Amino acid sequence: MARITKRCGGPPCTASAAIRTGRDCGSGPLAPIRTLRNRIAHHEPIIAWNLPRHYAKIIELTGWLCPSAAEWCEAHSRFREAYPPEGIVLRGDGGPE
Repeated sequence: MARITKRCGGPPCTASAAIRTGRDCGSGPLAPIRTLRNRIAHHEPIIAWNLPRHYAKIIELTGWLCPSAAEWCEAHSRFREAYPPEGIVLRGDGGPE
Protein backbone atom coordinates (compact mmCIF):
# COMPACT_ATOMS: atom_id res chain seq x y z
CA MET A 1 0.00 0.00 0.00
CA ALA A 2 1.33 3.42 -0.89
CA ARG A 3 2.23 5.84 1.88
CA ILE A 4 0.51 9.19 1.91
CA THR A 5 2.27 12.02 3.70
CA LYS A 6 -0.03 13.74 6.13
CA ARG A 7 0.66 17.43 5.70
CA CYS A 8 -1.36 18.61 8.68
CA GLY A 9 1.52 18.03 11.11
CA GLY A 10 0.62 14.49 12.11
CA PRO A 11 2.44 11.27 11.32
CA PRO A 12 2.21 9.78 7.83
CA CYS A 13 -0.69 7.44 7.17
CA THR A 14 -1.30 4.75 4.61
CA ALA A 15 -3.93 4.85 1.91
CA SER A 16 -5.65 1.86 3.55
CA ALA A 17 -5.97 3.81 6.84
CA ALA A 18 -7.60 6.70 5.01
CA ILE A 19 -10.01 4.31 3.29
CA ARG A 20 -10.89 2.52 6.56
CA THR A 21 -11.76 5.75 8.35
CA GLY A 22 -13.67 7.10 5.37
CA ARG A 23 -11.81 10.37 5.73
CA ASP A 24 -8.85 11.86 4.01
CA CYS A 25 -5.87 12.59 6.25
CA GLY A 26 -6.41 16.32 5.85
CA SER A 27 -10.12 16.41 6.69
CA GLY A 28 -9.63 17.81 10.21
CA PRO A 29 -8.07 21.13 9.14
CA LEU A 30 -10.65 21.41 6.35
CA ALA A 31 -13.65 21.35 8.71
CA PRO A 32 -13.79 25.13 9.35
CA ILE A 33 -13.46 25.82 5.62
CA ARG A 34 -16.24 23.33 4.86
CA THR A 35 -18.44 25.02 7.49
CA LEU A 36 -17.73 28.45 5.97
CA ARG A 37 -18.51 27.14 2.49
CA ASN A 38 -21.80 25.65 3.69
CA ARG A 39 -22.82 28.89 5.43
CA ILE A 40 -22.15 30.81 2.21
CA ALA A 41 -23.91 28.22 0.02
CA HIS A 42 -27.03 28.33 2.21
CA HIS A 43 -27.03 32.16 2.34
CA GLU A 44 -26.45 32.20 6.09
CA PRO A 45 -24.76 35.19 7.74
CA ILE A 46 -20.96 35.17 8.00
CA ILE A 47 -20.51 38.88 8.65
CA ALA A 48 -19.43 38.33 12.27
CA TRP A 49 -16.88 35.65 11.36
CA ASN A 50 -13.16 36.34 11.38
CA LEU A 51 -12.91 36.21 7.58
CA PRO A 52 -9.23 37.27 7.35
CA ARG A 53 -8.33 34.28 9.56
CA HIS A 54 -10.38 31.93 7.35
CA TYR A 55 -8.82 33.40 4.21
CA ALA A 56 -5.32 32.88 5.62
CA LYS A 57 -6.19 29.28 6.52
CA ILE A 58 -7.53 28.61 3.02
CA ILE A 59 -4.30 29.93 1.48
CA GLU A 60 -2.24 27.86 3.95
CA LEU A 61 -4.12 24.64 3.16
CA THR A 62 -3.87 25.36 -0.56
CA GLY A 63 -0.11 25.72 -0.07
CA TRP A 64 0.01 22.27 1.55
CA LEU A 65 -1.51 20.78 -1.58
CA CYS A 66 0.26 22.88 -4.18
CA PRO A 67 2.51 25.82 -3.28
CA SER A 68 2.27 27.30 -6.77
CA ALA A 69 -1.53 27.23 -6.56
CA ALA A 70 -1.38 29.12 -3.24
CA GLU A 71 0.88 31.73 -4.84
CA TRP A 72 -1.53 32.04 -7.76
CA CYS A 73 -4.49 32.45 -5.38
CA GLU A 74 -2.68 35.18 -3.44
CA ALA A 75 -1.76 36.99 -6.65
CA HIS A 76 -5.28 36.88 -8.12
CA SER A 77 -7.51 37.09 -5.04
CA ARG A 78 -9.29 40.38 -4.34
CA PHE A 79 -10.07 39.51 -0.71
CA ARG A 80 -7.47 41.84 0.80
CA GLU A 81 -8.65 44.69 -1.45
CA ALA A 82 -12.35 44.11 -0.82
CA TYR A 83 -12.31 43.36 2.92
CA PRO A 84 -11.54 46.46 5.00
CA PRO A 85 -8.39 46.20 7.17
CA GLU A 86 -10.34 47.36 10.24
CA GLY A 87 -12.96 44.66 9.68
CA ILE A 88 -16.67 45.15 9.32
CA VAL A 89 -18.41 46.95 12.16
CA LEU A 90 -22.14 46.49 12.53
CA ARG A 91 -24.04 49.38 14.06
CA GLY A 92 -27.02 48.34 16.13
CA ASP A 93 -28.83 51.68 16.30
CA GLY A 94 -30.61 51.22 12.96
CA GLY A 95 -29.98 54.83 11.97
CA PRO A 96 -28.31 55.98 8.77
CA GLU A 97 -24.53 56.13 8.79
